[in-house]
Amino acid sequence: MNEDEQMHIFWEIHQDNPQEGPGDFASTRRAFSLLKDLPPLPHILDAGCGPGRQTIDLCRLTKGNIVAVDFHRPYIDALKRKSKALGLTQQVTAQLGDMANLQFQPQTFDVIWSEGAIYNIGFKAGLTMWKPLLKKGGYVAVTEVAWLSFDVPDKLKAFWNSAYPQIQDIEGNLADLRAAGYQPAAHFTLPESAWWDYYRVIEKRVLRMTEKYKNNSGAVEVLETEMREIDLYRKYSDHYGYVFFIGKAL
Repeated sequence: MNEDEQMHIFWEIHQDNPQEGPGDFASTRRAFSLLKDLPPLPHILDAGCGPGRQTIDLCRLTKGNIVAVDFHRPYIDALKRKSKALGLTQQVTAQLGDMANLQFQPQTFDVIWSEGAIYNIGFKAGLTMWKPLLKKGGYVAVTEVAWLSFDVPDKLKAFWNSAYPQIQDIEGNLADLRAAGYQPAAHFTLPESAWWDYYRVIEKRVLRMTEKYKNNSGAVEVLETEMREIDLYRKYSDHYGYVFFIGKAL
């Protein structure tokens, strides 16, 4: 199976999912409540918005305007449809774009938000390249996978070192936040339920597709990789998790 065929299977697993990573409204609301002294109508960038679960949640938390950017057109199209159905087209601007090459003027945003996406360009790299887009005193609020223990099992460490070699502990991420020019304002770990809100949908779809592709060894390999990630979290969730990091631009 070539790379294009692998990506076809991947997108079949992930198409039309309500969210593309761990997260929930309670965590989004908690993080937003930690942003102090925002203007009444903040200008917010949702970088790597995916299908926009958190974009819509932000609309429940503020009357400010939100520019949501993602490179995957089906996500942007889905968010546009959702915004229209909810009457939010005046508040949400969904646009195709690369979060590693954002085309905005310096000091445009009061908040840069990113849930489950910054790993695509790297935590420190993303924080560094986004900072010029923030107004002075503006906030970055992102989720990033991190080690939660010091005795990580070898099997788990091997998986994440292959999947995301930049994974580190919370203190390492806070150091990167400071190095990128932010004052750490708050951080907290997402609950396990926020992972299962995401994984339950994936697991159900993978099980259904396993029967469909049982005679396609390449597809089965992709499906097994997805299940391996879910099974590792089921077994080792005490050792790692998504952490919301909030920093104030200096």
